[in-house]
Order: sequence, then structure tokens, then C-alpha cells
Amino acid sequence: MRFDASTITTAVAVLTLLITIGSGMFYLGKLSNQVENLSVRIDNLHEEVRRNNEQLLHLLANHTHDENGNAVFTVPPGTEPTGAIPNQPAPTQ
Repeated sequence: MRFDASTITTAVAVLTLLITIGSGMFYLGKLSNQVENLSVRIDNLHEEVRRNNEQLLHLLANHTHDENGNAVFTVPPGTEPTGAIPNQPAPTQ
């Protein structure tokens, strides 16, 4: 079997096309995975914002005031205090 220039050119073009399509599909799959990961992260952030808003509303609804008028907040049930002593008034400035 003899190969002429047009047959070789066609074979190279088809091979190049297949490589390009394969690479495109690989990067499309990679991009799809990145989008899925970002979607999960956004869902987690949304849940964190919702939880923080819920805790803030609980704090506002259930706070008291000491004899000097300073607000005293209690830690919402099911949460852990972060850095502050629970049920203690915040320092005045």
C-alpha cells in the first residue's frame, strides 16, 4: 500500500483532531469537578451564614442588661463560646 501526501495529511489531521477532542474532554471533566467543589463550598458557606444569623438572632432576643445598662449575652444552646467566658458581660471601653 502506497501513501501519498494527501493521505498522510488527512491521517495527521484526524489524529490531531482526536487528540484535541480528547484533551478538551479531559479539561472539561476537570472544570466540571472544580465547579462541583465550588458548589459544595458555597453550600457550606451558606449553611455557616444561616447558622451565624440564627445565633445572632438568639443572642439579640435573649440578652439582658446589668445594673450599669451593659448588655449581657448568653451563649445559644448547642454552641461553643469562642474566646470569651460564657455568660459574662463584655468589657466596657
